Amino acid sequence: MKYKCINEFYIEIYDEVWMPTGEYRTIHTGTVWELDEYTSNIGGEVHLDNDDEGWIEISRKTLEECFEEVIDLIDKLGYINVGNHD
Repeated sequence: MKYKCINEFYIEIYDEVWMPTGEYRTIHTGTVWELDEYTSNIGGEVHLDNDDEGWIEISRKTLEECFEEVIDLIDKLGYINVGNHD
């Protein structure tokens, strides 16, 4: 599933050994993230990946308050039916 950020928020940055750095970054409105149900780097309830932004882990509450699910028809249907195929 994919989720689009609808409310900008800040999240703590973690280093390469999963330790908090004390620094924060902005998760911008409009960015689209993909849910990864099988990964948990720092013990977050929800792990999201973005090709440009990397990964974040957030609570289910943050997911509900700051994101909306994006319906990707190609992912849902597995194909696109274009034109007449007689």
